Amino acid sequence: MERGIVAAPRKIAIKLLSAVVRHSLEESREWASAMLEELQFIEGDWEALFWALGCTTAIFRHSSRSFWAWFARQFGFKEDGMNNFQKRTAGALAGVGLTIAATILLMIIVHLSDYFFDFAGWLPKIIITMSALAEVLFVGAVIALWRKKRPMAVGILFTAILLGTHFAVYISNHHLPR
Repeated sequence: MERGIVAAPRKIAIKLLSAVVRHSLEESREWASAMLEELQFIEGDWEALFWALGCTTAIFRHSSRSFWAWFARQFGFKEDGMNNFQKRTAGALAGVGLTIAATILLMIIVHLSDYFFDFAGWLPKIIITMSALAEVLFVGAVIALWRKKRPMAVGILFTAILLGTHFAVYISNHHLPR
């Protein structure tokens, strides 16, 4: 890499890890700084970006442990861990959150594709297709998670049923002949 010229993936990696250093918890900041320093020794620009993404994930996981411990203390969960009901509730809420996040992401993709590609007549068909794809993904996630992470699967299933019902009612009220 030539001096002074920094490729876009490496710039993104540097900015990402710099933001992680600035915003991480005090106990993780030194570790994040070391990861940022180590970034300069990674040779490829894309490898540097993937390194930064991995580092960000590791720092986030490390920081989230502290957050969840604080959260548990605030809401009266047991200090030595959560009981079974609390674990099931947290799993179901995680499933609901994942489903809502995936739905929002799919909505953003549909709207950005319409913005960039001007699918004027095709937009309703694209929305229906993406909604069907989302439901298939949700059912697949429920099947994959059912044995090991049943509470999360239940949260996904519950939210998927609500979103599917909402979508069916919306289509029947706005797009079907009366």
